[in-house]
Order: sequence, then structure tokens, then C-alpha cells
Amino acid sequence: MPAPLGDLIELLRTSDAFIEQQDEASRAAFFAALERVKRAEAQSAGRARPVRQSRRNSRSLTILLIVVVFLLALLFITLLTILIIQTSHGFTGLPTIAPSPTIIDTASPSATLTATATSTDTMTATVTPTVTLTATATPTDTPSITLVPSATPTITVTNTNTPTQTPQSAKLPVQTRIPTRTPVPLPTVTNTPPPAQQVIQPSPTPQPPPPASVVGVKASVSPSSYKGPCPTNFTFTGDIFTSGATKVTYEWERSDGSVGSTQTIVAPKGGDFTVQTGWTLGSSGMKYSGYEILHVLTPNSMSSSPGATSFTLTCS
Repeated sequence: MPAPLGDLIELLRTSDAFIEQQDEASRAAFFAALERVKRAEAQSAGRARPVRQSRRNSRSLTILLIVVVFLLALLFITLLTILIIQTSHGFTGLPTIAPSPTIIDTASPSATLTATATSTDTMTATVTPTVTLTATATPTDTPSITLVPSATPTITVTNTNTPTQTPQSAKLPVQTRIPTRTPVPLPTVTNTPPPAQQVIQPSPTPQPPPPASVVGVKASVSPSSYKGPCPTNFTFTGDIFTSGATKVTYEWERSDGSVGSTQTIVAPKGGDFTVQTGWTLGSSGMKYSGYEILHVLTPNSMSSSPGATSFTLTCS
């Protein structure tokens, strides 16, 4: 215990009456002791104040350091979260494939990722160098994914407030060389449309050409008028027009009702065929008017005009 404090305790033990009974020297000693006690208290208070101030300063510095560390950690976690979001977006941009695809591992890495959703009250950041696998989807009949490892460290952040999928365990690539699996080519399925049914149209039966026929008949007489001694002869000339090779039968029919004999001509081709006949008549002083008709019997019936072969006869 310090000496001034001991003196103070000793002085306090005495009463006021005791102090009054003491002589002047005792009182002077008492007040001197009391003065020393005050100075000791002042010195003690002076030494305690810097200690308390230093303690306050140390607490303030500690709090400031904690705040700075918290802000730095929050900034670091924000950057890590942005990096993870960018990385996850790189994987989610892959085309959707059917479940249970065939995976062709060209670099033979062995990586196992277990994703669990965690929600805690503390935020921790774990930096774990893993292998980033780039997936390439090949559109074939059997979906396949080629994993190309690249040595890129992946930073995993476990968020305290928001449940996130955090890889809990990841096995680093095994350096053991594994034989590369050669993909077996799948048969190409080609959808060939069935051949169009050809409708076979029956070819038209060639129709035989129509049989040749007589398409025209005309006749003329020479002379058309006679005056003189009799008897005399009138010559009748007829033209038969055919459409092709055919056999034609015809006869001459006179105005007096007589009919000549049936005649036949063979036309080797279509065209104009000429026939003739004659009529001799007349006597002294006879006058007569008549005509002859060229009548085709086969292959079709056709006759000439009577007016074209009319004649007059006047005998002297």
C-alpha cells in the first residue's frame, strides 16, 4: 500500500477531539500528511487518466479494425459471388439435352461434385482449386457431352442468409492415364419418303382411220344444145372425189328413166377420178330436152346435180 494512503488511514482513525488536543506540531504534521495525500491522489489520478484514455483508444481502434475487416470481407464475398454467378451462367447456357446422356471424357479426369443447400448464420468463403469442365453438346441421335478440363481455380462461397448450392466435395483429377473411349458411330437414320404411286393411265387404243369415202361428185355434158341432122351423140363427163384409197361403184341415170350398167373403179389414193358416158338419140324433126345423173353407189351414196348435165336437141 502506498505511504500517503497509509498516512491517510492513520489520520482518519483519529477523531476531531484528538486533533484538537494535539499540539501545534501535531496539527502541522497532520495537515502536511493531508497535503501529501492530496498530492498522491492527484498523481494517482493523473497516472490513471492516460491508462483509461489508452484503453478507450485501444477499444476504439479494435472496433475500427473489426469494421474495416468486415467491410473488406463483405467486398471480397461480393466479388466471389459475382464470379460464381458468371461461372454458373457459363454452364446454364448449354443446350438442353435428354436425361442420362453419354459422357465422353477425353482427358480422363475424375471429378465428383456434391451440391447441397445450406443456410447458416455465418458467412464463409472457401477458395478451392478445382477443375472447370467445359461441356460441348453434340446433336446426334444419342446425346453426348465432351468434358474438357481446364485448370481454373473455382471459388466456392457459402452464403449465410440465402440457401445456395455449394459443392461440398470435389475430387481433383486423377493423373492416371485411362484409355480413351472411342465413340461407336451410330447408324444414320434417313427418313426416305415412300415412292409416289404412279397412276398408270391406259394408253388409248389407236383407232383405225375412218374408211375412205366419196366426198364430191359433179358432171357436165357436151354439147349442152344441138340443132342439126340427127341422130347425134351427147357426151357426159363425171368427176368423183374420194378421201382416200377405196373402191367406188357408180351408174348413170338418164332423164327418160333408163339406168346404165353399174361400173367400178379402184381409187389407189384420195383424189379426183374422171368417168364418161355417151347418149345417142334423135330423128328427123325431133325436139328433146334431157339430162343424165352420175350416181355413186359405194362406198357411200352421192349424186351429181341434174341441172349441170341438162341438154336440148332440135333435129332438122
